[in-house]
This record gives sequence, C-alpha cells and structure tokens, in this order.
Amino acid sequence: MTVNAILNNMEKCMAVMLGNDLTFIDSFQFMSSSLDKLVSNLPKESLKYTSEKFRGSKLDLMSQTAVYPYDFMDSFEKFDKTELPTKDEFYSILNDESITDDDYEHAQDV
Repeated sequence: MTVNAILNNMEKCMAVMLGNDLTFIDSFQFMSSSLDKLVSNLPKESLKYTSEKFRGSKLDLMSQTAVYPYDFMDSFEKFDKTELPTKDEFYSILNDESITDDDYEHAQDV
C-alpha cells in the first residue's frame, strides 16, 4: 500500500493518503474551529450531500461525531480487521481515558 502525506512542517501533517481509497484530512488546519463544533451549529437540512444518501435515523447516525481507536490502530494489518475493536481498545493515551458506553454503542450502530 502506498502512503503519502502533505506536511505543514516536521510536526504537523495536513493530510495522509493511504493508497487511492482512503484519505485522512486534519480539518482543524483549515478551519477556525473544530469540524464537530462547526457542523453542530448547522441544521441537518444544510447537510445537502449527506442527506441525499442518508435519511431519518441513518442521517442522525452519520451526522454525529465518530469515535476512532487511534492508539489501537498501530499497524497496517489492523486496517484489514472486519470487527469493531473492544471498548477497552478505544482507550486514548493522549487523553488518558476510554470512550463512554454511549460512544461505544454509537460506534456499534454505525
């Protein structure tokens, strides 16, 4: 798999591309606030493209902030997993905390 990155400097990465299919973009580099805060201020009707693909409860799921097991994802082999990691594997070393039961339930629903 080819890995490419757009670096802002030696410590900040603006985007990481994994092959041709997956791109991680640090939206905070381009916005005045976090993407979560910016989107939470919008009515769901404003999510034009998302609401074309998802309706009702699926739109509710897709418009919530997702949780991600950053510390768990420490190898490329883990991207091939087809099951959600356990709640304990969502533990964040940076924040010194695990996700809530509600966040884990949301991850299971999505």
